[in-house]
Amino acid sequence: MRNVKYLLLSICLFGHICLINGQENHKPESSFSFSIGLGYFGHMSPGIGYESVSFVDEPNKEPSMSLNGDLAFEIDKYIFSFYFTLGLVDPIPYKQDSYSEYNFTVGKEFFKKGRFAFEGHVGMGYFEQKERYAPDGQIEIYGTVGFPIRIKANFYLTNNIALGLNPNANINFDSSIMSLCLITKLRV
Repeated sequence: MRNVKYLLLSICLFGHICLINGQENHKPESSFSFSIGLGYFGHMSPGIGYESVSFVDEPNKEPSMSLNGDLAFEIDKYIFSFYFTLGLVDPIPYKQDSYSEYNFTVGKEFFKKGRFAFEGHVGMGYFEQKERYAPDGQIEIYGTVGFPIRIKANFYLTNNIALGLNPNANINFDSSIMSLCLITKLRV
C-alpha cells in the first residue's frame, strides 16, 4: 500500500511540473487516444546483464505472446497514459508462466514527419509474475514496482488512425521483461 501512495504522488508531481512548464498563455490542445497491440515478449536474462535478452531461456520454451493496450490523454505536447500488458508463456512440460503489468506513463511525441510519428514514454507501475507448476498445481506469485520504458513508432493511415510498432521494457526487481508488439491506435 505504501508503494502505491508513492507511485500516485510521483505521477501527480511529475504531471504537475510538466503542465506548469508547458503553459505559455495559450489554450492547450488536447486529445484522447487508445491503442491495442499483440506481439511477443521475453525475459531479460538475470545475471548476464540487461544487454542480453533471452526469448528462449528454458528448454522447450517458445517465444511468448503479449497483449498490450493504453488509454492516453494528450495535452499540448505531453502524453499521459495508463498502460497495461498481459503475457503468457506457452506451457512447457513442468511450468506455465504468465505476467501482467499496470503502469502510468508520461511521454512526448519527439518526431513527426508526414504520416510518421515517434513517441517515447517512461513511468512507474505494478508488475506481477505468476508461475504454475505441474503436476501438483503449486502457484507462486511475485509482485513488485516496475519502471516501464516505451517507444511507439506510428504510421497514420488517416488523421486519427495509426498502425505501428511498440517496443517496451519493464525494469523491475523481480523479472524484467522486453516486448515488441504491432499496435493499432485510434485518436478521438
